[in-house]
Amino acid sequence: DDVEVTRMEMKKEYGDDYWGVRYLVTFVGDLVRGDVPELAVVSLGRDGCHDAEAEDASYVFGTNATGSVQTLQTSTVPVWRAQTTAPLPWDAEADDVKYALEALQQVCTVDVERVVETGSNGYAWYVTFTAELESRDDTRFMFSPLLGLGANEDGLEAAIQPTVTVTPVAEKLVPAPSGGGPTYVRVAARNDFGVGAYRTTSPVGLTPQTQKPDPPALVRAEVVSPTELLVEWVGPENDGGAPVTSFEVEYDPAPTFDSGAQGHAAGSVRVFASDRRGVADVQSVTVAETTGERYLGGFFALSFDGQDTQALPYDASAAAVEAALEALCTVDDVTVTRTMC
Repeated sequence: DDVEVTRMEMKKEYGDDYWGVRYLVTFVGDLVRGDVPELAVVSLGRDGCHDAEAEDASYVFGTNATGSVQTLQTSTVPVWRAQTTAPLPWDAEADDVKYALEALQQVCTVDVERVVETGSNGYAWYVTFTAELESRDDTRFMFSPLLGLGANEDGLEAAIQPTVTVTPVAEKLVPAPSGGGPTYVRVAARNDFGVGAYRTTSPVGLTPQTQKPDPPALVRAEVVSPTELLVEWVGPENDGGAPVTSFEVEYDPAPTFDSGAQGHAAGSVRVFASDRRGVADVQSVTVAETTGERYLGGFFALSFDGQDTQALPYDASAAAVEAALEALCTVDDVTVTRTMC
């Protein structure tokens, strides 16, 4: 639907093999979808020129003229573009990286841990794609990131060579006795020629023991009244070796949680684990033609927590909607009923 054309004269004194004209045609229109068919030269010499000849009859246009087409560059069009997070500061907190990644539609849920990078003035962020881990245990829940993580250094500034790299990290839980002496671990790589040299962990030995539980996951809050916030969370994946007995919920007008007496939070509530009961979230989705003058048709899709379902017909059954929602990596289990409006 759109091309750009440049014209160049061909002469033997310019180093060309022939005298003539060369046209460089570039397809640039929106309708270009990858490689395009090659042009063809037709009707060369017609419309009064076919029998034109030199005065000495040494050259006849229709006999000696020639035309050819050559593809100089094969066109390619990307069918998708890798998603990019919002810019992150060089010392971004773990939660900042977590929320930035989970805002991408190609990412479901991740856990992020930030540590100080030993031997350099920087940080390392350990990112675990938790939805991918779940899919290994549940074949109904198949998810893996479309691409590995990548990084760019456009916004980095430092006196000496600032850099950011992404490195895959392997991890494995190994059994270790609790309450006994230290357990030592070392790792080696193996290939077809054998096992390479071992490298011990840092620190060298650790003694497993009961410890504090990990932080709760998916902690969220929303306004439910002029004087109340609803707080929701999921228990920690690692309970520290002992069952979680309760949760401490603190609230404060300051983000530092030190507005109360002796620098503590202004208020707190203890929620016993035995009292924590799930509350079903019920939502209503309506697809309708509101004027009453036309018939409804076509398709629709639902979006939840950054993930979109496949296209559903306007009159999809409750089972079809339920299956489409449960296919999302951000949805575990739902119940759907359908009523006619």
